[in-house]
Amino acid sequence: MLEYIDETWKQLALLPQDTYDRAKAHFWAKFVDAKCVPTIMSVITQKGEDQQRATKEAQQNLKILEGELERKLFLGGDTINIADIAAGSMWYCVKSGGITQG
Repeated sequence: MLEYIDETWKQLALLPQDTYDRAKAHFWAKFVDAKCVPTIMSVITQKGEDQQRATKEAQQNLKILEGELERKLFLGGDTINIADIAAGSMWYCVKSGGITQG
């Protein structure tokens, strides 16, 4: 959906023009979709030891994202892109699943 918006309304620019930066945006969006979201959903839906394992894995994935965000406002650097939107869409589940501390 976001790629459709990017291609249809060029003024929104959800993907960087630079091919390397575009590839990074795709990588991080895929990381969120393939790694983060499934483990977060497992934390919410599992119980007992399975939930504990899923929580640990979800926290590790979120630490990877946090490491990428060091000294940057967005995963895309100075501007928001599809990776940031993908990551932002999961935060409600992160909080409601008790994955973060505080």
